[in-house]
Formats: sequence, C-alpha cells, structure tokens
Amino acid sequence: MRLTINLIAKSRLTTSGIYSLITASVFRLLIISTVMAEISDLDYPLELSDIMPQNSKLYDKMRPPKYKGNATEVLFHVTVMSLDTIDESSMTYTCDVFFAQSWKDNRLRLPDNMTSEYRLLPIEWLEKIWRPDSFFKNAKSVTFQTMTIPNHYIWLWKDKTILYMVKLTLVLSCPMHFKNYPHDTQTCNLEIESISHTTDDLIFTWDKEMPLDVDKGIELPQLELISTKSDDCTTVYSTGQFTCLEVVFKFKRRLGYYLFHTYVPTCLIVIMSWISFWIKPEAVPARVTLGVTSLLTLSTQHANSQKSLPPVSYIKAIDVFMSGCTVFVFLSLMEYALVNIVMGDIADIEKKKSRGISNLILGTRGINVRSNLKGGQTASMMPAETIATKFGNDVSRDKSFSTFLPNSNSIGDNGNSVPRGHTCVHLRNPSRQINHIDPYTGNPTGDSGYGDIPPVQNEPYFVSQESNGNGTDGGDISEYSNNSSSHPRINSHQPASPPPPPNGDIGGLHNNNVISQQGMKNLVHDVQLKRQKEIRDLMKKKREKAVLVDRISRWLFPTSFILLNLVYWALFGDHNLW
Repeated sequence: MRLTINLIAKSRLTTSGIYSLITASVFRLLIISTVMAEISDLDYPLELSDIMPQNSKLYDKMRPPKYKGNATEVLFHVTVMSLDTIDESSMTYTCDVFFAQSWKDNRLRLPDNMTSEYRLLPIEWLEKIWRPDSFFKNAKSVTFQTMTIPNHYIWLWKDKTILYMVKLTLVLSCPMHFKNYPHDTQTCNLEIESISHTTDDLIFTWDKEMPLDVDKGIELPQLELISTKSDDCTTVYSTGQFTCLEVVFKFKRRLGYYLFHTYVPTCLIVIMSWISFWIKPEAVPARVTLGVTSLLTLSTQHANSQKSLPPVSYIKAIDVFMSGCTVFVFLSLMEYALVNIVMGDIADIEKKKSRGISNLILGTRGINVRSNLKGGQTASMMPAETIATKFGNDVSRDKSFSTFLPNSNSIGDNGNSVPRGHTCVHLRNPSRQINHIDPYTGNPTGDSGYGDIPPVQNEPYFVSQESNGNGTDGGDISEYSNNSSSHPRINSHQPASPPPPPNGDIGGLHNNNVISQQGMKNLVHDVQLKRQKEIRDLMKKKREKAVLVDRISRWLFPTSFILLNLVYWALFGDHNLW
C-alpha cells in the first residue's frame, strides 16, 4: 500500500489509473498464493495416520473389510512372463509371474492433500493394514525377486481401493500322466487359495477386464503351450468352504526329439537284426553276434528313452513300441536257432561219415581183423546182406561187390556151411594173447602197437573173397561180432597169399579163399563215394529247408513290423498331423 500511495503522490494519477493499478496488484497476489499452495501439497509426505481412521481402535487388520455385511471381494490378475524347467521326474514346473490383487477397504481415510488418481504407499504399511491371506496351493517353493530393488509396490486409489503387485518365481507341482508318453498332453495348474477365511468372509474373483496375460513368446524345448485359461477351484474342507482361483496350462509334447532320438534309431536296430536272414546258415558267429548285439543295443535304447521319467507301474506308449521292437529282435535270434535245428548238426554228420568210411578203409596197409572178445562163443556168419546193413544199402547194390563173391561154399570145421563170399577161419591157441598176425605166415606175433587182445577160443573169422582173375588174391579177415573194442590188423604192403593152415585146424578151404586186395580197395572207394554223395544229398536237403526258413523270414518279419507300426501310430499318433 505504501508503494501504491507513493506512486499516486509522485505521479498525481487520476482516479481511473489508481483503480487499474490496484486490480493488477491483486491479480499478482492471487497467482503467487496459488503456486505456493501447490508447492506445499507436493512436498507434504504421507503418514500412516493420514489414511487410518482417527480412532485406531476401530481398525482391525485381522478382519476383512466387509461392506454392508457382504464378503470382501478380492480381484486377481496374473501375468505369466515365462514357463520353463518342466521336470517329468519330479513332476514340477517353474514360472515367473506378476501377481496382482486388489480390494477395497472402506475403513481407510483418504489424505486431505491427495489430488492424483492414486498414491504410492510405503511397502511397510502392508504389515499395518489388512491384506488378503492368499497363498499358492500347489507351490513347492516361492522366490521373491529383490534385484535391483524389491519387486513389489502398493497403490492407494481415490475410491479407497488398494492394489498390491509383486513379482515371484514359483516352483509348482504338476501331476503328470504318462500312459501316452511321448504322445501325451499334460495339464498343469497354478492355484491361489485363501488360507484362513471361508467364503463367508472372503471371495476371490478374476479381474473382469484382464484376468490372465501370458507372454506370447514363451517357448519350451520339449513341450508346446497350446492353451491357457483362468478358472475357479473353490474347495470344501472339513472347516468350511474356501475360495480358490486357478490358472490352467495345457501342454502337448513335441515329437521331433523322440522321433529322431528314439523311434528312428530303434527301427534301424530292428532292421539291422534282419540282415542275418541274408547271411549263410553256416556262418554261426556272424549271425549270433549280430542278433545279440542288436538285442543289447535295443535294451540300452529302451533304458535311455525313459531315464527322465519317474518309475511308474503302468505301461506307457513308448513301452509298447520298444517292447514290440525287442520282441522282433529276439525272434530274429530265435529264427537262427530254428535254422540250426532244421539243418541239424553238421559236425555230427561228418563224424558219422568218417566213422562209417573208416570201417571200410583197407588200402595197402593191411586187412582189418575184428576179433570176438566173448570167449568160447562162435559168431554167426556175415552174409552180404549183413554187410549192406552195416555199411549202407549201396554196398549190396554194388556190382563190384557181387562179382567178388565166389560161386562155391566153404565148410567150417564145425560142419556148418559158410555162405558164399565167406571163409571160416579158426585161430586157435587160446592160452596166448593175439596181438598181431603175420600176413605172410599166418602166425600170431606180439610186436604190434595195437594193444593186447584177450584170449580167443575157436573164434571163427569170415573172409570175404574176390578173385582178380590173375591168380593173385587178397582178403579181409573179419569176424562178425557186436564187440568192436579192439581191431587187430593184418599189415600187407605186398600182395598176400593166404596163410598156410595148421594141420587139421581149417577145413574146406578152396583155392579161391583169398580176396583180391585191389578189388576190396575198389569196393571201399565206391562205398566211400556213395556215402559221401548220400551225406551231401542229406545236407543239401536240410540246408534247403533252412534257407526256406530264412526266405520266409525275409518277408514275414518286415510285414509284421510294418503292421505293428501302423497299429501303434493309429492308436497313439497325433491324428491332426494327417
């Protein structure tokens, strides 16, 4: 005012000028006072007492803020930022979420200086006011994020609504079912429930505008997130009905990994086991090694395909496939066992062949003599039919054998008639052991390396005969007996003449009682060739049967395996792919 009076006095202004000056001054003062009031409001900090009732005893933080007797409604919003570490063995999964819950508490006061839509409150006030007692029902562990600052905040809106937002890392349980593994679809939940208030006092509901928000960029290595939804899971317990909300994640397993690491290698192992059907049946080591190696490799593959799964008691889809493949490999190994049974024991056939031929081999080294070790017995004579029985039917049908039988009969000293082709020879002197018979003198000697022979009494030996037409004969002195434990031989490197008979020992010997050694060699050679041909024919027939088994297996196994795959993929495969 003093300034105004001085101006008036000095300038001697008119009345209208004075009024204009006063108006301008008042306007300036109003502007200054408004700015100062706004500055005062911004700098003024909130205290807990600014929002609490004036009578603090009227506020109970343990009781929900009911309005007109109705249950307190808490709105929830969940933002899923990531899903990872889905572990089948422990049946858990991990997710990062923004967890928001809001409620209205009419017992609170709004601050006098509150001008914005909401006001940020100190996080410590959560311990002083009521908040929902929500917890994650299926959580194994909850991690609160503190980098770089604690990741949570509280807002107070003008309508007395409180918003609490927090970022959490959750490890949640997820019951999984593996009957269709690896073609399975898993459903995992995130459950939020009240721990101490029933639905009479507290109700959880999803936010009407945006209850759930899932990041579109979520990618999992083995599972695909195919759907999400928010749902209600209110549960009744013995203490009452408790409100509950849940987020449902639905996953489908990606088949690419298992296709290239399980199915294709397993099929190749099965196909590899079929290579044995094209290998010769005689190649025992190759076929057995291939079958056993395929079986062991498949067992290892089966174990590796399930090492990430918990040990469950029911049969899974992968078990059906792997077990079917294992059966195919095992049957391919058993198929070779059947081939061996059909072929028979080749070594045994060769042994029998050698044994049969060795009984007939004479050569130029001597004549086979088989003595009857049953003392005092006289062996029956050995006709041509008996020889055919012992050495094969080919002998009886052999022309050289029939020509070598003489036309006359010999008479033994017992008065019996000796059949054609035989001569009865008695070797006496039972008191000594016969070790060797000299082919030139016919006398027994003791210097043979064939071992001792027990004493014999009037042992008849029957000599098959054949004349070579030149007067030079050779012979085989053999005794027809069931006991062949010892085989004394008469060595004859030169054409041998029959030994001179002792006085009165042998009667009825003819000049043709000497067998042509060359004729006997021809006989043995023919019998040997026929026996070899017979064995070759038998082995050929058996081998043809074995090869037939392999040929049937070459188309039976692949056809059955293709049928198994068609049934398997029809039952467990993803039909949407077709």
